[in-house]
Order: sequence, then C-alpha cells, then structure tokens
Amino acid sequence: DEQHRVIASAMAETLGGNLQRTLREDLGGTYGVSVEPSFQRQPNPEYQLSINFSCDPERVDALVAAAFREIDRYKTLGPSASQVIDARTGLTRDFEANSQRNEYLLNRLLFKYEYGENVNDVFDMSPYYSQITGAALRQAAQMYLNTNRYVKVTLLPETQTAVAR
Repeated sequence: DEQHRVIASAMAETLGGNLQRTLREDLGGTYGVSVEPSFQRQPNPEYQLSINFSCDPERVDALVAAAFREIDRYKTLGPSASQVIDARTGLTRDFEANSQRNEYLLNRLLFKYEYGENVNDVFDMSPYYSQITGAALRQAAQMYLNTNRYVKVTLLPETQTAVAR
C-alpha cells in the first residue's frame, strides 16, 4: 500500500545517505551509491531493494562487507532526526514538483486504478509523509533489509584477450 511504499522510499533515501558517507567519504571506495526500492503487487506481492555502487574490483569484498555493517547499524539505530526531516522535506518537494506534470499524474492515477487503491491519494500525499519517523524507518529496515536473502552481482572489466577478439 501507499504508506509502505512511502516509508520504504524514505528508508532507502536515508540508508543511501549513510552508505554514501561510509563507502565514499570514509573509505574512499566509490563515487556514488544508489539505493532503490521497487514494489510489485501482481501477480504476487513482492518487493526488491537494489543497492548499487561501482568500485575497484579488488575492493569489492571489503566495500560489500562495509555496506552490510552499515545496513546492520541502520536496522539497529535507524536514521538520525535530521535525516528524517530531510527525507520528509525531499519527498514533499518532489511531490509538489511532479504533481505539476500531467505525465506524473496520469501514471499515478493509472497505478491507483490498476491496484484498486484510493485515487485521491494522487493529489494529497501529506498524510503519508507525516508518518515518516525514525522509528518507522528503522522498523521498515528490519522488515525489508533481510541480509540473509540477497543477490550479489559483480561486473568486472573485460580482460585484454576479450577486448582483442
């Protein structure tokens, strides 16, 4: 439902900030980190959270381990109060800008109709954004971030022999 999607999006945004700080600023291991949630209701309800970053292939294991440590810390402590405020403000600002675009509104209306949700939510997200709290984001992390169920994909540069073909 809408509330879970909003909370998961805010969780992803704040976790992404933490991973950016750890992997880029503290460890100097990457230029950027993206954390993107996605949800599907049909044919079966499911969610996916993708965490992506590029790095030196020799640092993959160390940076993935650091990412998992940061995820565990987030599941325990949640985001800071300022991160919660920033997430709420950012989502509100994005909604205000996007809701001026017909394409955005059309996609949201179609989504709501397709999934049998209240179409009035398309025009007023403030009740959902007001529910973004540190505790709600921490609980979402505990629910969505199962570190025992993940797929790790590592793309490596082509070798010289592959390039020569």
